[in-house]
Amino acid sequence: MTMLDVAALEAIRGEVFPPWVQDLGWSVTASGPEGRLTIALPPEPRAARMDGALSGQAMAAVADSAGVLALASALGGFRPVATIQMDVKYLKPARAEPLTVTTEILRLGRTTAFVEVRLLNASGAAVAVATLAYAVPQ
Repeated sequence: MTMLDVAALEAIRGEVFPPWVQDLGWSVTASGPEGRLTIALPPEPRAARMDGALSGQAMAAVADSAGVLALASALGGFRPVATIQMDVKYLKPARAEPLTVTTEILRLGRTTAFVEVRLLNASGAAVAVATLAYAVPQ
């Protein structure tokens, strides 16, 4: 597997995701081998629920986007992968605090890939864990 640097991943982020996903304020902060990324997700009041916790919809959007970028890094460039399955476990409320998002590619096959994305609070505890499957175009 290859690896893209942060600047390349940020360029992809700015080009391929819809504005409302970008408006969540997240950015890639580190890129490692095999699609391991670290993403900063600052608090975004417009994405909060009535009780102030980050909405599940916002967390799912960032998790899916993180998975796409992890695969882009591992594949050496963006490919229009398609999400074919997504399972998100919301473990605890994500209050108005910065979150760290991490990715791990569980399997990158010829036509299908599986990625795990973790959203961690400031103390490092998981607030959500997503497992995603993608169709990978040839």
